[in-house]
Amino acid sequence: MIVTDPAERFAEVAEAAARTARELDLAPTWLNNDSRMFSWLLPIGWSERLERVGTFGPLRVEAISRRDLLALKLIAAVKRTQDLKDIETLGPSADEIAFLHRYLDQMELESLDRASFDRQRALLDDLENGDD
Repeated sequence: MIVTDPAERFAEVAEAAARTARELDLAPTWLNNDSRMFSWLLPIGWSERLERVGTFGPLRVEAISRRDLLALKLIAAVKRTQDLKDIETLGPSADEIAFLHRYLDQMELESLDRASFDRQRALLDDLENGDD
């Protein structure tokens, strides 16, 4: 997700991305803001857990924390097998699994349509128990 401050500065980022795409023969959409539609899935407090990647002139790059990445991948894993493989490769610790349980509890509490995360819970249980 790309966050600019102020938000109006995103046009500058988009123009720089377009120049980079032309220079490096990348797809015009190589850098986009499409993931923003999934930002509601980020666990509470994610922005306080951002990890600094680097500063490049006026550009500060941060990444979501490992816990927050695991949470997003857990939600997606029921539809995208690559996300489940990624979780398995990352090998969540007991603390991270406990975080994911709390995250699913919170998602269910906040769900306006009474969504259930039973499939994600089953995947998490399998990970916790070492099932393949």
